[in-house]
Amino acid sequence: MFEKSKKSKDVEELDDFQEEEFEEVKTEDKKAKSAKSDGIMAKANAMAASSSTKKRGVDPILAVSAIVLMLACVVVIGNTVYSNTIADHTEPKVEFGDNIEVDYIGCYYAFYDESKPHNGAVIFDTSISTLNSEVPTSYEYNPGFNTLTFEVGKSTSLLKKFQNAVIGLRPGETTTVMIPAADAYGALSPSEKHELLDSYTISMTYTYATADAFKEAFGIDAPANGSGAMPVPAMTTYSEDVKSSPYGFGASVITNPNGSVTVTYLVDESETYYMNKYIEIDVEEISGDSITFSYNVMSAQAHDDDVHMLKAYIDDATVYLELNQTGNVMYYKTTDEKTGEDLYFTITVLRYVEKSS
Repeated sequence: MFEKSKKSKDVEELDDFQEEEFEEVKTEDKKAKSAKSDGIMAKANAMAASSSTKKRGVDPILAVSAIVLMLACVVVIGNTVYSNTIADHTEPKVEFGDNIEVDYIGCYYAFYDESKPHNGAVIFDTSISTLNSEVPTSYEYNPGFNTLTFEVGKSTSLLKKFQNAVIGLRPGETTTVMIPAADAYGALSPSEKHELLDSYTISMTYTYATADAFKEAFGIDAPANGSGAMPVPAMTTYSEDVKSSPYGFGASVITNPNGSVTVTYLVDESETYYMNKYIEIDVEEISGDSITFSYNVMSAQAHDDDVHMLKAYIDDATVYLELNQTGNVMYYKTTDEKTGEDLYFTITVLRYVEKSS
Protein backbone atom coordinates (compact mmCIF):
# COMPACT_ATOMS: atom_id res chain seq x y z
CA MET A 1 0.00 0.00 0.00
CA PHE A 2 1.42 3.37 0.87
CA GLU A 3 2.89 2.89 4.33
CA LYS A 4 5.04 5.67 5.65
CA SER A 5 8.72 5.10 4.89
CA LYS A 6 11.57 5.16 7.38
CA LYS A 7 12.46 8.66 6.22
CA SER A 8 9.13 10.13 7.43
CA LYS A 9 8.23 10.56 11.07
CA ASP A 10 6.38 7.63 12.58
CA VAL A 11 2.66 8.13 12.60
CA GLU A 12 1.57 9.13 16.10
CA GLU A 13 -1.88 8.91 17.60
CA LEU A 14 -3.77 12.17 17.81
CA ASP A 15 -3.61 13.42 21.41
CA ASP A 16 -6.37 14.53 23.76
CA PHE A 17 -5.85 18.16 22.79
CA GLN A 18 -6.79 17.40 19.17
CA GLU A 19 -9.97 15.62 20.28
CA GLU A 20 -10.93 18.53 22.55
CA GLU A 21 -10.23 20.95 19.72
CA PHE A 22 -12.52 18.98 17.41
CA GLU A 23 -15.33 19.07 20.03
CA GLU A 24 -14.83 22.85 20.48
CA VAL A 25 -15.27 23.34 16.73
CA LYS A 26 -18.59 21.46 16.83
CA THR A 27 -19.75 23.50 19.87
CA GLU A 28 -18.88 26.79 18.16
CA ASP A 29 -20.76 25.65 15.06
CA LYS A 30 -23.89 25.01 17.14
CA LYS A 31 -23.56 28.42 18.83
CA ALA A 32 -23.26 30.14 15.45
CA LYS A 33 -26.41 28.45 14.15
CA SER A 34 -28.31 29.38 17.35
CA ALA A 35 -27.16 32.99 17.10
CA LYS A 36 -28.27 33.14 13.47
CA SER A 37 -31.76 31.90 14.40
CA ASP A 38 -31.99 34.36 17.30
CA GLY A 39 -31.02 37.16 14.92
CA ILE A 40 -33.81 36.34 12.50
CA MET A 41 -36.39 36.30 15.31
CA ALA A 42 -35.06 39.58 16.70
CA LYS A 43 -35.47 41.32 13.34
CA ALA A 44 -39.08 40.13 13.09
CA ASN A 45 -39.89 41.38 16.61
CA ALA A 46 -38.22 44.71 15.87
CA MET A 47 -40.32 45.22 12.74
CA ALA A 48 -43.50 44.43 14.65
CA ALA A 49 -42.54 46.82 17.48
CA SER A 50 -41.70 49.58 15.01
CA SER A 51 -45.08 49.35 13.33
CA SER A 52 -46.90 49.70 16.66
CA THR A 53 -45.10 52.96 17.52
CA LYS A 54 -46.25 54.68 14.34
CA LYS A 55 -49.92 54.45 15.34
CA ARG A 56 -51.78 54.02 18.59
CA GLY A 57 -53.74 51.23 16.98
CA VAL A 58 -52.15 48.31 15.26
CA ASP A 59 -52.25 48.61 11.47
CA PRO A 60 -53.94 45.38 10.36
CA ILE A 61 -51.73 45.07 7.26
CA LEU A 62 -48.52 45.50 9.25
CA ALA A 63 -49.74 43.12 11.91
CA VAL A 64 -50.50 40.45 9.35
CA SER A 65 -47.10 41.05 7.66
CA ALA A 66 -45.30 40.67 10.96
CA ILE A 67 -47.14 37.44 11.70
CA VAL A 68 -46.35 36.07 8.24
CA LEU A 69 -42.68 37.01 8.65
CA MET A 70 -42.50 35.32 12.04
CA LEU A 71 -44.08 32.16 10.63
CA ALA A 72 -41.61 32.21 7.74
CA CYS A 73 -38.74 32.50 10.23
CA VAL A 74 -40.02 29.48 12.08
CA VAL A 75 -40.17 27.52 8.82
CA VAL A 76 -36.62 28.60 7.86
CA ILE A 77 -35.28 27.69 11.28
CA GLY A 78 -37.08 24.38 11.19
CA ASN A 79 -35.74 23.55 7.72
CA THR A 80 -32.22 24.50 8.75
CA VAL A 81 -32.30 22.12 11.71
CA TYR A 82 -33.87 19.40 9.57
CA SER A 83 -31.28 19.63 6.80
CA ASN A 84 -28.43 19.34 9.26
CA THR A 85 -29.76 16.52 11.35
CA ILE A 86 -32.26 14.44 9.39
CA ALA A 87 -32.58 14.95 5.63
CA ASP A 88 -30.28 12.52 3.71
CA HIS A 89 -27.88 12.41 6.64
CA THR A 90 -28.65 9.08 8.24
CA GLU A 91 -24.97 8.38 8.85
CA PRO A 92 -22.88 10.39 11.32
CA LYS A 93 -19.76 12.28 10.26
CA VAL A 94 -16.43 10.49 10.58
CA GLU A 95 -14.58 11.33 13.77
CA PHE A 96 -11.25 10.48 15.31
CA GLY A 97 -11.17 6.81 16.34
CA ASP A 98 -13.92 5.63 13.95
CA ASN A 99 -13.20 2.43 12.05
CA ILE A 100 -13.98 3.00 8.36
CA GLU A 101 -13.47 1.55 4.89
CA VAL A 102 -12.39 3.80 2.01
CA ASP A 103 -11.62 3.78 -1.70
CA TYR A 104 -8.66 5.87 -2.81
CA ILE A 105 -6.65 7.04 -5.83
CA GLY A 106 -3.07 8.18 -5.26
CA CYS A 107 -1.30 10.27 -7.93
CA TYR A 108 1.82 12.30 -8.51
CA TYR A 109 1.70 15.86 -9.91
CA ALA A 110 -2.12 16.34 -9.96
CA PHE A 111 -5.42 14.88 -8.76
CA TYR A 112 -7.05 12.14 -10.80
CA ASP A 113 -9.71 13.56 -13.14
CA GLU A 114 -11.88 11.07 -15.02
CA SER A 115 -12.82 13.67 -17.65
CA LYS A 116 -9.28 15.04 -18.11
CA PRO A 117 -6.96 12.03 -18.37
CA HIS A 118 -4.06 14.19 -19.59
CA ASN A 119 -4.07 16.82 -16.85
CA GLY A 120 -0.61 15.68 -15.70
CA ALA A 121 -1.67 13.15 -13.06
CA VAL A 122 0.23 9.84 -12.85
CA ILE A 123 -1.38 7.10 -10.74
CA PHE A 124 0.95 5.31 -8.33
CA ASP A 125 -1.63 3.37 -6.30
CA THR A 126 -5.39 2.86 -6.13
CA SER A 127 -8.09 0.58 -4.77
CA ILE A 128 -10.23 1.05 -7.88
CA SER A 129 -9.75 -1.17 -10.94
CA THR A 130 -12.08 0.72 -13.30
CA LEU A 131 -10.24 4.04 -13.70
CA ASN A 132 -9.76 5.78 -17.05
CA SER A 133 -7.08 3.74 -18.83
CA GLU A 134 -5.75 6.87 -20.53
CA VAL A 135 -4.35 8.14 -17.23
CA PRO A 136 -0.71 6.99 -17.07
CA THR A 137 0.64 4.90 -14.23
CA SER A 138 4.00 5.05 -12.46
CA TYR A 139 6.94 2.67 -12.85
CA GLU A 140 6.27 1.14 -9.43
CA TYR A 141 2.51 0.93 -9.98
CA ASN A 142 1.38 -2.46 -8.67
CA PRO A 143 -1.98 -2.07 -6.90
CA GLY A 144 -3.93 -4.92 -5.38
CA PHE A 145 -7.18 -2.97 -5.92
CA ASN A 146 -8.10 -3.44 -2.26
CA THR A 147 -10.04 -0.93 -0.20
CA LEU A 148 -8.49 0.33 3.02
CA THR A 149 -9.98 -0.25 6.46
CA PHE A 150 -8.45 1.68 9.33
CA GLU A 151 -9.13 3.39 12.64
CA VAL A 152 -9.03 7.11 11.91
CA GLY A 153 -6.07 8.83 13.51
CA LYS A 154 -4.79 5.64 15.10
CA SER A 155 -3.37 3.68 12.17
CA THR A 156 0.40 3.30 12.37
CA SER A 157 0.73 2.23 8.74
CA LEU A 158 -1.08 5.08 6.96
CA LEU A 159 0.03 8.67 6.48
CA LYS A 160 -1.40 10.99 9.14
CA LYS A 161 -2.66 13.58 6.64
CA PHE A 162 -4.43 10.82 4.70
CA GLN A 163 -6.28 9.78 7.85
CA ASN A 164 -7.11 13.32 8.93
CA ALA A 165 -8.58 14.11 5.49
CA VAL A 166 -11.65 11.92 6.08
CA ILE A 167 -12.67 13.54 9.39
CA GLY A 168 -16.01 15.29 8.91
CA LEU A 169 -17.10 13.19 5.92
CA ARG A 170 -20.08 10.84 5.79
CA PRO A 171 -20.18 7.49 3.96
CA GLY A 172 -20.55 8.17 0.25
CA GLU A 173 -18.71 11.49 0.40
CA THR A 174 -15.36 12.17 -1.33
CA THR A 175 -12.49 14.52 -0.56
CA THR A 176 -9.08 15.35 -2.00
CA VAL A 177 -5.87 16.06 -0.15
CA MET A 178 -2.37 16.98 -1.31
CA ILE A 179 0.37 15.66 0.99
CA PRO A 180 3.76 17.36 0.64
CA ALA A 181 6.74 15.06 0.19
CA ALA A 182 8.09 15.91 3.65
CA ASP A 183 4.86 14.59 5.22
CA ALA A 184 4.64 11.60 2.87
CA TYR A 185 7.66 9.43 2.05
CA GLY A 186 10.24 12.05 2.87
CA ALA A 187 11.94 14.93 1.11
CA LEU A 188 15.15 14.29 -0.80
CA SER A 189 18.38 14.78 1.08
CA PRO A 190 21.30 16.52 -0.69
CA SER A 191 23.07 13.17 -1.07
CA GLU A 192 20.08 11.73 -2.96
CA LYS A 193 19.67 14.53 -5.51
CA HIS A 194 22.16 14.92 -8.39
CA GLU A 195 22.60 16.88 -11.59
CA LEU A 196 22.95 14.91 -14.79
CA LEU A 197 26.57 15.25 -15.97
CA ASP A 198 27.67 15.91 -19.54
CA SER A 199 29.33 12.48 -19.75
CA TYR A 200 30.04 9.35 -17.73
CA THR A 201 32.80 6.75 -17.83
CA ILE A 202 32.27 3.13 -16.80
CA SER A 203 34.31 -0.05 -16.97
CA MET A 204 33.70 -2.33 -19.91
CA THR A 205 33.49 -5.22 -17.42
CA TYR A 206 31.20 -5.21 -14.39
CA THR A 207 30.44 -7.93 -11.84
CA TYR A 208 27.11 -8.22 -10.03
CA ALA A 209 27.36 -9.82 -6.59
CA THR A 210 24.32 -12.07 -7.09
CA ALA A 211 22.10 -13.40 -9.84
CA ASP A 212 19.20 -11.39 -8.35
CA ALA A 213 21.18 -8.16 -8.65
CA PHE A 214 21.90 -8.97 -12.29
CA LYS A 215 18.22 -9.69 -12.99
CA GLU A 216 17.13 -6.44 -11.38
CA ALA A 217 19.43 -4.51 -13.72
CA PHE A 218 18.93 -6.48 -16.95
CA GLY A 219 15.39 -7.78 -16.49
CA ILE A 220 16.42 -11.30 -17.50
CA ASP A 221 17.77 -14.34 -15.67
CA ALA A 222 21.49 -14.95 -15.53
CA PRO A 223 22.83 -18.08 -17.25
CA ALA A 224 23.39 -21.18 -15.17
CA ASN A 225 26.87 -21.62 -13.75
CA GLY A 226 29.04 -23.54 -16.19
CA SER A 227 26.72 -23.01 -19.15
CA GLY A 228 29.12 -20.59 -20.79
CA ALA A 229 28.68 -16.99 -21.86
CA MET A 230 25.19 -15.75 -22.68
CA PRO A 231 24.92 -13.08 -25.38
CA VAL A 232 22.72 -10.03 -24.78
CA PRO A 233 21.67 -8.03 -27.86
CA ALA A 234 22.40 -4.34 -28.29
CA MET A 235 19.51 -1.91 -28.69
CA THR A 236 20.53 0.47 -31.46
CA THR A 237 16.89 1.00 -32.44
CA TYR A 238 14.36 1.20 -29.64
CA SER A 239 12.09 -1.81 -29.23
CA GLU A 240 9.99 -2.83 -26.24
CA ASP A 241 10.54 -6.46 -27.20
CA VAL A 242 14.34 -6.40 -27.01
CA LYS A 243 15.86 -7.38 -23.65
CA SER A 244 19.16 -5.56 -23.60
CA SER A 245 21.58 -4.29 -20.96
CA PRO A 246 20.51 -1.34 -18.80
CA TYR A 247 22.51 1.01 -21.03
CA GLY A 248 21.30 -0.58 -24.25
CA PHE A 249 24.79 -1.97 -24.93
CA GLY A 250 25.27 -5.49 -26.18
CA ALA A 251 26.94 -7.76 -23.62
CA SER A 252 28.41 -11.15 -22.86
CA VAL A 253 27.23 -12.58 -19.51
CA ILE A 254 28.68 -15.42 -17.46
CA THR A 255 27.81 -16.76 -14.00
CA ASN A 256 30.79 -17.48 -11.75
CA PRO A 257 31.17 -20.46 -9.36
CA ASN A 258 30.59 -18.20 -6.35
CA GLY A 259 27.21 -17.05 -7.72
CA SER A 260 28.31 -13.64 -8.93
CA VAL A 261 27.59 -12.59 -12.52
CA THR A 262 30.18 -10.91 -14.75
CA VAL A 263 29.08 -8.71 -17.65
CA THR A 264 31.36 -7.63 -20.48
CA TYR A 265 29.85 -4.84 -22.55
CA LEU A 266 30.19 -5.01 -26.33
CA VAL A 267 30.22 -1.43 -27.59
CA ASP A 268 31.04 0.38 -30.81
CA GLU A 269 32.52 3.85 -30.65
CA SER A 270 30.33 6.64 -32.05
CA GLU A 271 27.28 4.36 -31.92
CA THR A 272 23.97 5.43 -30.39
CA TYR A 273 22.13 3.01 -28.10
CA TYR A 274 18.72 3.21 -26.46
CA MET A 275 18.21 2.90 -22.73
CA ASN A 276 14.47 3.31 -23.30
CA LYS A 277 12.25 5.24 -25.68
CA TYR A 278 13.11 8.52 -23.97
CA ILE A 279 16.86 8.17 -23.39
CA GLU A 280 19.62 7.71 -25.96
CA ILE A 281 23.15 6.72 -24.99
CA ASP A 282 25.79 8.31 -27.22
CA VAL A 283 29.17 6.53 -27.02
CA GLU A 284 31.92 9.15 -27.22
CA GLU A 285 35.09 7.14 -26.60
CA ILE A 286 36.38 3.66 -25.85
CA SER A 287 39.76 3.64 -24.15
CA GLY A 288 41.24 0.40 -22.83
CA ASP A 289 38.63 -1.07 -20.47
CA SER A 290 36.63 2.17 -20.22
CA ILE A 291 33.57 3.47 -22.06
CA THR A 292 32.75 7.19 -22.05
CA PHE A 293 29.22 8.17 -23.09
CA SER A 294 26.53 10.80 -22.58
CA TYR A 295 22.79 10.68 -21.94
CA ASN A 296 20.52 12.33 -24.47
CA VAL A 297 17.09 12.79 -22.89
CA MET A 298 14.64 13.38 -25.70
CA SER A 299 11.67 15.68 -25.26
CA ALA A 300 9.00 13.90 -23.26
CA GLN A 301 6.39 15.92 -25.11
CA ALA A 302 7.36 14.14 -28.32
CA HIS A 303 6.03 10.94 -26.79
CA ASP A 304 3.65 11.64 -23.91
CA ASP A 305 2.63 14.92 -22.26
CA ASP A 306 2.21 13.19 -18.90
CA VAL A 307 5.86 12.15 -18.51
CA HIS A 308 7.53 13.89 -15.58
CA MET A 309 9.86 11.16 -14.31
CA LEU A 310 12.06 8.72 -16.23
CA LYS A 311 13.59 5.52 -14.95
CA ALA A 312 17.26 5.35 -15.86
CA TYR A 313 20.53 3.59 -15.05
CA ILE A 314 23.45 5.72 -13.89
CA ASP A 315 26.66 4.63 -12.17
CA ASP A 316 25.48 1.00 -12.25
CA ALA A 317 22.34 1.80 -10.26
CA THR A 318 18.67 2.47 -11.02
CA VAL A 319 17.73 6.14 -10.62
CA TYR A 320 14.82 8.42 -11.54
CA LEU A 321 15.26 11.49 -13.72
CA GLU A 322 12.95 14.36 -12.83
CA LEU A 323 11.82 16.46 -15.80
CA ASN A 324 10.39 19.95 -15.97
CA GLN A 325 7.33 20.85 -18.04
CA THR A 326 9.35 21.20 -21.25
CA GLY A 327 10.82 17.72 -20.91
CA ASN A 328 14.29 18.86 -19.85
CA VAL A 329 16.15 17.09 -17.05
CA MET A 330 16.17 18.96 -13.76
CA TYR A 331 17.99 16.35 -11.66
CA TYR A 332 17.96 12.66 -10.85
CA LYS A 333 17.37 10.95 -7.53
CA THR A 334 19.00 7.81 -6.17
CA THR A 335 15.96 6.71 -4.19
CA ASP A 336 12.76 4.84 -4.87
CA GLU A 337 10.10 6.50 -6.99
CA LYS A 338 7.90 7.90 -4.18
CA THR A 339 10.63 9.66 -2.20
CA GLY A 340 10.65 13.40 -2.79
CA GLU A 341 7.21 13.43 -4.44
CA ASP A 342 4.09 15.33 -3.37
CA LEU A 343 1.10 12.99 -3.27
CA TYR A 344 -2.41 13.81 -4.55
CA PHE A 345 -5.12 11.62 -3.02
CA THR A 346 -8.82 11.31 -3.86
CA ILE A 347 -10.56 9.48 -0.99
CA THR A 348 -14.14 8.22 -0.74
CA VAL A 349 -15.58 6.99 2.56
CA LEU A 350 -17.50 3.78 1.88
CA ARG A 351 -18.86 2.70 5.23
CA TYR A 352 -18.30 2.25 8.95
CA VAL A 353 -16.76 -1.08 9.94
CA GLU A 354 -17.34 -2.77 13.27
CA LYS A 355 -14.15 -2.96 15.28
CA SER A 356 -12.87 -6.43 15.95
CA SER A 357 -12.76 -7.37 19.61
